[in-house]
Amino acid sequence: MKRPCNITLASLLTVEEENEPKYTKKRRMTIGNKWEVKDLPEMPYLYLKEKTSVVVLNDGAQNIANRIVKAAKDINCIGEYDDGKAKATLTVEDTEMTVQLFKVNSDKNDKLFSCIIVELCRSNGSPIVFHRSARQILSACTLNKGGHKNIKNNSPVPQSTIKMKLGHGSKFRINESDLFHRTVETVDTLLKKDRIDANLLGMESLQLITNTNCSSDATVAFASNVVMNGCHFMDIKPKVIELILNQFKNDVEDDVTEPTYYRKMRVSGLSVLWNALNFRSKNNSINEEYFQGDEWTGEEGLILALLKEVGNAMDSPQEAFLAGKCLLIILKTSAYIRSTASQMEASSIVSQGSSSWDSYLLLKTVALELLTLLEDTK
Repeated sequence: MKRPCNITLASLLTVEEENEPKYTKKRRMTIGNKWEVKDLPEMPYLYLKEKTSVVVLNDGAQNIANRIVKAAKDINCIGEYDDGKAKATLTVEDTEMTVQLFKVNSDKNDKLFSCIIVELCRSNGSPIVFHRSARQILSACTLNKGGHKNIKNNSPVPQSTIKMKLGHGSKFRINESDLFHRTVETVDTLLKKDRIDANLLGMESLQLITNTNCSSDATVAFASNVVMNGCHFMDIKPKVIELILNQFKNDVEDDVTEPTYYRKMRVSGLSVLWNALNFRSKNNSINEEYFQGDEWTGEEGLILALLKEVGNAMDSPQEAFLAGKCLLIILKTSAYIRSTASQMEASSIVSQGSSSWDSYLLLKTVALELLTLLEDTK
């Protein structure tokens, strides 16, 4: 009797690879392209569904996918699609999220599923950005061709926010100016540390306290004044300028974590500058004379750095969008900067990134408005 032949580990692995189902290969693309969804996976038994999900009734999977693509394009996302698994990975403002489509009780006689569940999960990044983007995408999923909602929503109506009131005793009384000072002092301390995570936390915190959607007007006014003028905190304004001028990159060039970390720092720095400019311009607390120093109009000044950032839209569209918004406020505020920008051939610099405008609608809107403003100055 012959002994059975030995089955090696390599042969087992080969058999498994040959029998492994072949899914459609992932395609790296911009949101402007199509997402072809042919079949949806069924939701697993006892699957714990995320709260950031929605149930869509009597609608086609491809129609829902098309609406997701359009909604994501409107908020300037980029993405990666897996057509076979009906899954997408979206990235916006350094926040990554996944979109998964599930089917429930498919109708064999028709390509229309009676119930489709769209679920969004945050992979990494800001929870605030994720929930803001998720609301727009989920809202788009539930709209049919007539613009009506086709949704089943069993979640309870959220209760109104309950605000805690501090007592009137002396131990509860806090001087408002001291509170602002302590908040910015904490940010200043984080930016002085050698740890990269502390620096990033400091910039992201500064971004929040200069944003009127996240902080009170009094807090934003105090923090914006620090960003624009420095005041008693001598490290915050130089750090923001250093990030925008690309001077900070040389210090971390050899670091393994540099690409992701440095980009997040730059995006936060540009967001902080725009928040400060936007708030102060709306409150008429910024004048034309502020932009007349070499810090803004010099050969290595902020105006030229922002113009080059807009022109580099192909490589860094998010930074170009933020830089363009900053330039719009500055050019509308200062006639001196408009004339200086025309001498720098600002229109030709901005137009260098025109090849990527069609993929990013928000960036295209800002860039065209910039060009119109510069052309009117000539």
